[in-house]
Amino acid sequence: MNSYMARSVIRKALLNGQISGNRYICSSATVIRSSSSSSESIFRERNPTYMFFSISRSWSSSSAASAASVETALAEKAKKEKSDSDGVVVSSYWGVSRPKVTREDGTVWPWNCFMNFYRRTPEYARLQNSTRVQQFPRIYCNLQRGRAEAAVGSSSSTTSPEVPAMFVFGDSLVDDGNNNHLTSFAKSNYVPYGIDFYQGPTGRFCNGKTIVDFLGELLGLPYLPAYTNVDRPDRILGGVNYASAAAGILDQTGQDLGERFSLNEQISNFESNMKQLKNEMGEKMNMSQYLAKSIVMIIIGSNDYINNYLLPTLYPTSYYYKPDDYADLLISHYNNKLVELHNAGLRKFLLAGVGPLGCIPNQLATGLAPPGQCVFQVNEIVKMFNVRLRSLVDRLNANYPGAIFVYGDTYGAFGDIIKNPTNYAFKVNNQGCCGLGKNQGQVTCLPLETPCTNRKEYVFWDAFHPTEAVNAILAQRAYSGPPSDCHPINVKQMAQI
Repeated sequence: MNSYMARSVIRKALLNGQISGNRYICSSATVIRSSSSSSESIFRERNPTYMFFSISRSWSSSSAASAASVETALAEKAKKEKSDSDGVVVSSYWGVSRPKVTREDGTVWPWNCFMNFYRRTPEYARLQNSTRVQQFPRIYCNLQRGRAEAAVGSSSSTTSPEVPAMFVFGDSLVDDGNNNHLTSFAKSNYVPYGIDFYQGPTGRFCNGKTIVDFLGELLGLPYLPAYTNVDRPDRILGGVNYASAAAGILDQTGQDLGERFSLNEQISNFESNMKQLKNEMGEKMNMSQYLAKSIVMIIIGSNDYINNYLLPTLYPTSYYYKPDDYADLLISHYNNKLVELHNAGLRKFLLAGVGPLGCIPNQLATGLAPPGQCVFQVNEIVKMFNVRLRSLVDRLNANYPGAIFVYGDTYGAFGDIIKNPTNYAFKVNNQGCCGLGKNQGQVTCLPLETPCTNRKEYVFWDAFHPTEAVNAILAQRAYSGPPSDCHPINVKQMAQI
């Protein structure tokens, strides 16, 4: 089927509500794309296609099930509980055994997904009376936690926080669930995402923790709630994550993937939360001091290239702007949004540069780079943005002496990991741990797909995103790295101001 026709049919069905019940659209900012080169512009002939992943299953409700069968099932459940040392027990709701997926420590991953909640029978409700059910749009994952799992806190840090809060803006690199409830292809709230995260699949585009999670731990903060999960003002106090997969600096970026919170909308959401917090706390809280001491982390810009400028069949920006002019456009919009956040009272900013996009599995899968190398042209245009972002940081620091803006050299730090993987104990730097096709980057990590088992040895988790192991390195370098990693100071120094 023609790729454009396929996508049109899927999107129309989605928007008209025709895709429901046991059918799912599964994707992330990692939408399937195929590419071909052109002598005029090697990145202008990229033709996106989308995969519609459908899971269909019928569940028969048997209200007449005998009491004996229920008791037998309960006995089997108790037997499994007794044999499992950590108390984590998983049963199959499909009536068939799911593929065995293990963590790197050898333990079985205790998640079953894709069971529709409304089809649960009373018998199964009895069997799972201690199960905590987490609901995601059309995807339901159930986990019965044992003592070891219940003992896991929201953050490993027990020290007092170095800052009162952290507010995060950005894209799928730091999204922790804001897209779960949106009509979007850019989602990751399904197995095997979160395989190494204690909560399982939460909407993080990673096998485990993101750079924000690690940075929060270093600062002594709990894991930040996603904006869409903030149900009361007091949950705002430690900070909120407003990041949204497929989002960009420009409002139109990522629009082909469906709903998302653009940077502009993320800032509006932040301002709304601050009004709620002010109304709730009143004179009991010094809002000005609270905001001035809090840290803002922004990781954005990647989608403005891979989901905008590098997709000329969907976006006209590469026809209207030369690479350097486009970088100027992004920086101009970015500057306006940063000033808006400053006017709202924030004073400490960490602005991460865009990483070497020409080295991600999705780009390597295009075949536009020689073996063992990255796509040179893509990396060159990304560098134009980063050079301008660092200059913007210097200007902002000069223009706003009461604030501190820090440039995080993601390109340099990530690039060093890719060029010298063995220095960081990595063995695979050119393909995703979970994905299909060339470099495991042509098709993103699909639901129930079995990922690689040696995830700590992989630089990339899927076609677009780094593994938890890489995120830990990047967070540490941002927190305590030298000026070559963070300019002019690092996050630890910024927190002490």
